[in-house]
Amino acid sequence: MPEDSRTAGLEGVLAEERTGLAAERTVLAVERTLLAYVRTALAGVAVGGSSMTFLKGPAAFYGGAVFVAFSSLLLVFGVVRALVVLRRVRRTRLTESGDSGE
Repeated sequence: MPEDSRTAGLEGVLAEERTGLAAERTVLAVERTLLAYVRTALAGVAVGGSSMTFLKGPAAFYGGAVFVAFSSLLLVFGVVRALVVLRRVRRTRLTESGDSGE
């Protein structure tokens, strides 16, 4: 029977470690996704700004302005989404650490 209790204790420790690693992977995935949003938004602003600057005519200007506005909204969406997910991960970590300490 002592082996069973040691095995159960080891499984509990390994489960906690896996949970912590899963949270770290989630944070890293959120950071990568945020960087992808930033990269896409910057490219959109560059394309829209170039259209507004170098192409002639009102359609090119207003099309570029719409592109810049859409890219800015995309950036805001990406930042808000990242903050929401990171807050949820942090709250989950705090809840799990509070439960395991009791």
